[in-house]
Amino acid sequence: MHREKRLDLIKKIVDSKKIATQEDLLAALKNEGVVATQATVSRDIKTLGLFKSVKADGTKCYVTPYEQKKEKKLNKIHEAIRSNVTGVERIAWLNIVRMPLNSNYANALGSLFDTSNMPEIVGTLAGNDTLVIISRSEDDAIKMKQFILESINK
Repeated sequence: MHREKRLDLIKKIVDSKKIATQEDLLAALKNEGVVATQATVSRDIKTLGLFKSVKADGTKCYVTPYEQKKEKKLNKIHEAIRSNVTGVERIAWLNIVRMPLNSNYANALGSLFDTSNMPEIVGTLAGNDTLVIISRSEDDAIKMKQFILESINK
């Protein structure tokens, strides 16, 4: 396999599976029909800028720089929800998110959601202390409500 194709495959593997060691990556590549040496994988890891990160469940595994940025963004959203949200109510494909009266935090939280690229969110509308999260479907709205409740209770 050509180097560029192998690098693309490694990115896909790391983004979709928990790869804790170079041996895990070698095994995943082998499952995809790619034979590589530990030295090659080590160079590929360096080329791609992969590094080990601690996931939310406490496990360490390789992540791509993009995945790390995404994880940091989600952690920021979790913290913002935990610190500022007092309640959430789902109405069809909408989630109404409440914050303390006159907190002026709805716009900031809406901006975090708008830039998160979460597939369950079409957009947000923010007032002073209320944020409306608009989803494509009721199923997506249910997922968003669960995400918010889990963040509150973390």
